[in-house]
Amino acid sequence: LRVKISEARELVGEALSGVSDGEMEFLRRESSLILKEDVRDKDKGLFELEEEGRRASKVAEGVFSIVERIRREKMLEAGLLVLEEVERVAGALGKVDLRSGGVELSPEVASGEVLYYERAPWGDVIVGGPGSNVYRGKFAVIIDLGGDDQYLGNAGGTLRGELPVSICVDLGGDDLYLGHEEGAVGSGFLGIGVLMDLGGDDVYRAGFRNLGSGWIGVGFLVDEEGDDRYLGDTFVQGAGFIGVGFLGDYGGNDLYLASAYSQGFGFVGGFGCIEDGEGNDFYLAGSKYEDLFRSDLPRYISMCQGVGLGYRPDCSGGIGLISELSGNDTYIADVFGQGASYWYSLGCIVDRGGNDTYKAYDYGQGAGVHISVGTLADLSGDDCYVSKGVSQGEGHDLGVGYLLDESGDDIYVASDLSQGAASHHGLGVLLDGGGDDGYLSKDRETTRGHGRFSYGFGSVGIFLDLGGEDLYSPKGKDRSFWTGTSYGVGIDFPYPSRRPPRKPERVEVEEREYTLEELFTMAKCGYPKFSKLAEYGRKKLISNPEESVPYLLSVMGTEQARARHCIRKILKEIGVPAVKPLVRALKSEDLLVVTLAAQTLGEIGDVRAEKPLLKLLRSHEWRVISSAATALGKLGSGKAVDDLIALLGHESRFVRKSAAVALGRIGDPKAIPALIKALSDPSYAVRYPAKDALVKFGRKAVPKLLETLKSPPPSLYFAVQALGEIGDGRAVGPLVELSKAESWEDPKLRTFVVEALAEFPRSRDAMEMLKELSDDKDWFVRRRAGLELRKLELEGTCR
Repeated sequence: LRVKISEARELVGEALSGVSDGEMEFLRRESSLILKEDVRDKDKGLFELEEEGRRASKVAEGVFSIVERIRREKMLEAGLLVLEEVERVAGALGKVDLRSGGVELSPEVASGEVLYYERAPWGDVIVGGPGSNVYRGKFAVIIDLGGDDQYLGNAGGTLRGELPVSICVDLGGDDLYLGHEEGAVGSGFLGIGVLMDLGGDDVYRAGFRNLGSGWIGVGFLVDEEGDDRYLGDTFVQGAGFIGVGFLGDYGGNDLYLASAYSQGFGFVGGFGCIEDGEGNDFYLAGSKYEDLFRSDLPRYISMCQGVGLGYRPDCSGGIGLISELSGNDTYIADVFGQGASYWYSLGCIVDRGGNDTYKAYDYGQGAGVHISVGTLADLSGDDCYVSKGVSQGEGHDLGVGYLLDESGDDIYVASDLSQGAASHHGLGVLLDGGGDDGYLSKDRETTRGHGRFSYGFGSVGIFLDLGGEDLYSPKGKDRSFWTGTSYGVGIDFPYPSRRPPRKPERVEVEEREYTLEELFTMAKCGYPKFSKLAEYGRKKLISNPEESVPYLLSVMGTEQARARHCIRKILKEIGVPAVKPLVRALKSEDLLVVTLAAQTLGEIGDVRAEKPLLKLLRSHEWRVISSAATALGKLGSGKAVDDLIALLGHESRFVRKSAAVALGRIGDPKAIPALIKALSDPSYAVRYPAKDALVKFGRKAVPKLLETLKSPPPSLYFAVQALGEIGDGRAVGPLVELSKAESWEDPKLRTFVVEALAEFPRSRDAMEMLKELSDDKDWFVRRRAGLELRKLELEGTCR
């Protein structure tokens, strides 16, 4: 665990290496203003609200200019590294000999049975015994061996970035987690936070940036079982911003309460997710912060339950997801929720089973708004959907809204602009797969297949019910279709209700003696129904090579692709005992046997196969030569290099391709000139592998590739690509000179040059040339150069 924490801390450091100390302090102190709501807003005056809005916009501008330089892939790598290690530790703790300890600590740190305590350089470490303990300090690592515990400090939370990595593992008991500070419980704020609770009916209560949230970081909260309660305010319960927030609960009837921007919420550059396994769960969101844009009744901001949100107009949004595996679940939200999205983002709920209830106000239940996608997919059960408008499969302003209900007797209730409707150039779809359903709405015109022409373009609304005895009011009719707007249609198909989906059937293995033929029949089977038989057959054949190898060789002449794949896979697992018989099979007169034997020997990788495979390169059959070349490449055969170079001139493009791939794998530099020549091969299927092979040679191939820049296409194209992928600085000058040449009028070549120059973000000359190409006379070259520059700017690597 110490080693993995150290590795993760280094990765976090790399992720944040482009951010100064002053900027880090600014993120800690000010970044929360981007999403924080205030219950007092409804009582504030216009000018006060305007001033606060300007301040929040200024803070957002500063925050986004900083986070563009954060290397999110490093932060995610660190998070997955820590999570994997925590899972390993949690599994191993059950095998530990638990002994009482006698560590005495101040009650301000911890009280109860403490088995171990250490003040490590990277944070405090504590191990609590199986009794009821209270943890009040700030810990990098907490391991608790059971009991009804209280966590009043932090538990797998990095706080305000004070701890780059924080871990908490609790083996069981009815525990209480109270997050008095931001980022205290299962939260990664400027770091990695992981909380794993393996059992008990637990209570998690925290405010802002907690409970499986990643705010410029990665936060995981995993609860394996129990009837749990998650009580939070804002940016909690699976919320991500420039990072990942994940809450996984895999058992029990759970309660999720949040105010806003929570419950599977993805903000700019973030992924937020709740995954709930079993139980009848209750989600409630949006009952605290009033939405000042609503004048009819007091309504409240939700932005919860599978919502993606961008920061209009400056930044695209993230991905928000709730994945519910089973149970009769209830979802209640107000404004924006339940598979909704806003501004270049994706929001989604996937509920796989149970009789579920969805209740929301505006912008929900599969609503995509302002160039985004919102989806709600309920795969089974008798469900109920209730909302006002812009919901139930509604797309607005180039947005896509999609509601899919695969089966069950469902009820849909809405007011207007819902149930497969679209507005302002959007696309809205409601698809009900079957069952006896009821559709009720207040407005007739703007529901169930509503899409009209506006502002010079159309909006498309599609309503589809695939079967069942359905009731409609006021629009629609069972077993009919209707229109009524320019680009809207509703269809109720005259097919009977679908049967509810059945669980996949798995045939168990009958314990008896099986022949080799029966075992092979089982092993090669691809039907999910017989997956257990297939696994059993493969294991039996692998465990008995003395009998199975001769039998498998006897059926290698089959033309069935699945059978040949199965033979190769089993013989590869058998390994060394199969080598000599496979070498003998290379002498067969059956081409199918020879090619499969050669391929399998390459997979096994035994050097005894080298000499007989070399002989096959002189065959008259291109299939045999190609298989042998591929196998020799996997063996890394240096003796094959001269023959493989000669095969680059073979009449068959399949042989030439195999030779190029093999030479790249072997890595002998004397193949470079021949591979350079192959860049002008008549077949793209040869040119591309030749380029990839040269890239594998790295710096050794650069001189010859630079010479190729004087050649005509297509070798010129691939030489430019290879130089960019290799990334050797010697290529910058020639590429810049090539882009300045006035003698060529080839947009395709200029596009390849743009892509290659983008691989040198630290080169001033390359970046200056890239900026010039962003004003190129060809629109595609301009666009490509602009995209590459923007990408580099976002990564913070452009000079």
